[in-house]
Amino acid sequence: MKIGTIIKYYRKRKGWTQEELGKGICSVAHLSKIEKDTTKFSEVTTNLLCERLGIRAEEEIERFKNVNNELHQLHEMIVKHQMETFKTKLDKLTNSPFIHMDVFRPFFLLLWCRYYLRVGNMDNFNNVMAELDEKYPTLQKFECNMKEHVKGIEEGLKGHYPKALEHLMNIDANEYSNHEFYYHVACNSYFINNQGKTLFYANKALDYFKQTNNYKRIMDTESLLLLHMETNGIYNFDEAVEGYRKLIQTCDIYGDYFEQCIISNNLAFTYFKKKDFEMAQTIYEEAKELSVKIENTGLYVRSLIGQVHSRLLQNDPITAKETVKWSHLIKEGMSLSEDNETNKLYFQLLTFLLEDQKPLYYDYLHHELIPHLKENGDLFTARFYSKETYQYYLSIKELDTAAKLAMSMVDEESK
Repeated sequence: MKIGTIIKYYRKRKGWTQEELGKGICSVAHLSKIEKDTTKFSEVTTNLLCERLGIRAEEEIERFKNVNNELHQLHEMIVKHQMETFKTKLDKLTNSPFIHMDVFRPFFLLLWCRYYLRVGNMDNFNNVMAELDEKYPTLQKFECNMKEHVKGIEEGLKGHYPKALEHLMNIDANEYSNHEFYYHVACNSYFINNQGKTLFYANKALDYFKQTNNYKRIMDTESLLLLHMETNGIYNFDEAVEGYRKLIQTCDIYGDYFEQCIISNNLAFTYFKKKDFEMAQTIYEEAKELSVKIENTGLYVRSLIGQVHSRLLQNDPITAKETVKWSHLIKEGMSLSEDNETNKLYFQLLTFLLEDQKPLYYDYLHHELIPHLKENGDLFTARFYSKETYQYYLSIKELDTAAKLAMSMVDEESK
């Protein structure tokens, strides 16, 4: 029974001391134990305390249970990506007085954090996380693990993959029932090029999502496994494309535009690697349209980078009218990437490409973007661009630079 917690909440809300509330009913020492829910007390005492506070015990206990149930239902919704009514329910819960209780508030704030990460609103995310850090430095086990999960997702979205894994691997799977975090471990492992860990945790995530009938997250995980299979040569290009197309079709049937946007970006990158830049551009544009539909800034910027990059690498010359268009989009992307250093580097790279400054483009890749990606642990993407840069320096007969790049790739492969 949480009536003691409820009594404490309403007492503090009225600005009363324990002595003021308990006067003529019970001692301060006894009231202190009641509020901590560490002692048995009579129904008469409860009724007298509640009457003085102007509340009814049974009604408040029922309300307390409802808030607890609603928080867990919302958590299940965010895990299953059931976003249609999530924010409406979360907003409604904001009006409950109990949501300000210390027993509920951290969980509530963490749910908001997950929502803001989902929609790409990093300003609001940072504000809510600041409140959590300031007011709740010590958390219960579940909330502590959930915070590590949230921080892991945040760092992964920033492209800080080793940092993300540090948070995620701090999670105690025995204390934290949301084994969705296996999926995020697999994703971040993929980018640091730990393919064994990627496969292991992706399969653990897939088992969990199947056990919980979480079809949306099953598609997420199958998309990640497709990336893994393609990277390791298990699937060829045609097999990978067919796999992505099937997943996109399933997303479309269910109207699941968030997953469809992610998978479309992965498919576009598959064409990008194949140097079919026209098809890559088309699919990136489709993904960008989906990101607008779901109002996700992070996915919008990701799709925008791919769209512009794919167009600028095509052999068709850029017209003056197009130059204005792409310049405007690059500036828009820069503006949306104030807090994301990686994206800012990409847009600066695209500026060189738009200005047809290929030497500066590859020099920037070699000296700025690739080292930045390596520093943040994105070894997969760094290796992809290292191969491209190596081929360029080889083609212009800068053999010393090409040799250094080749040696660097060999050294990293052997680690």
